[in-house]
This record gives sequence, C-alpha cells and structure tokens, in this order.
Amino acid sequence: MKEQLYFRSLKRRDGRFETTTYDPATGRYDTCQTGDQILESRVLVPNTVHRDWQKRLCVSALCEGYDGTYRSEGIIFRTEASPDYVTPIDLLALSDSKEFTSSDYNARLISGSERFVYPTVEEMLKIHPTSGEAIAAVNRVRADHGLAPLDPATMNYNECGFYRPITITPIAVVGKDVQLQEIASAYGLMHLETVEEVGVRI
Repeated sequence: MKEQLYFRSLKRRDGRFETTTYDPATGRYDTCQTGDQILESRVLVPNTVHRDWQKRLCVSALCEGYDGTYRSEGIIFRTEASPDYVTPIDLLALSDSKEFTSSDYNARLISGSERFVYPTVEEMLKIHPTSGEAIAAVNRVRADHGLAPLDPATMNYNECGFYRPITITPIAVVGKDVQLQEIASAYGLMHLETVEEVGVRI
C-alpha cells in the first residue's frame, strides 16, 4: 500500500499562517504553532482542546473517497506515527456540537457515535469507503437525536487524531495565497494551489 499522506490545515491570523488553541476561559484562540515553526521543527503538536477529551492533533488522511479538508490551506506530510483514532468525519460531527469548531468545548458525543471511530485509516475505509456514504450513515444517527443533518459539501473529510506530538516529513504546502508559495519555496517544498492536485503531482 502507498505510504499514507496527511493534511494539516493552517489558519491565517494576524498576517501569518498558524495553528491555534481555543482557551475556554477567555473564548479566545491563541497561537499554538506558526507554519514556519512547524516546517523548521518538523513536529506537529496537539492543539485541539475539549472538556471531556484528551488534547489532540487533528489531521486528515488524503485518500480516495474523501476529497475535502477542514480548511483549504495547509501542509501535506508523511509520518511514521500511527493515529490514536480515525473517524470518517470531523469528530465534533459525532457530538451535539452546533459550530463544529473548538469553541464547542462542552459538546457531548452522542450515543451510537462510537461505531464511527476506528484504529486505522484502512479499517475506516473498509466500512466507509467514501465520505458521502459516511455522512449518510452519520446523519441517520444525528436524526435519531434530533440534530440537524450534515452538509456533504462541507464535511467531506476524515479526521485522524494524535494525542502526542508527531515528527513529520513535509511534502507540500497547499493554498493560493502568495505567502504560501513563498513558504514552500523557502523550505524547498512543492507548492499546490489545491489539495485536489495531490493525485496528479505527488
């Protein structure tokens, strides 16, 4: 099997690309790592917090059947680390979250959601080979709890979670922003405008 590629989204804030951590005490997002820090250290650290869950690093496995990403800009990488869990959808979509962001710090997992959590990408793909199929299955469970259905056009990505820092091999920087092109050039990486180019160029 081809070595797994992952995507870590980056958020543009205060003129730079970074990952952030939500502070429930203040309702603010604080910088966790800048794009430069990630590429210089070749380490990604957990940044997503929740009242009931261990702090985690959330990325997406780039694989056939799952065409989307949480954000359109970020870093494609390889790693020898194995995810601590894999879901065919954003983990917060398996909760009573309204926003599907870290600001839903108090969201609760809904009963029946545990069947969508897998130990590996391969196990997930055996049961949910496409995002569309996974969303349909999750929406049935959400309907049983009186929750609004998910939009297949905006939730078409999987989530791989790591509970510890991981060492990465960066492959490409993704995004149309000129600054991202410059970052890719500075670190000798490939630049892709969209993640859809992965299948053609990597």
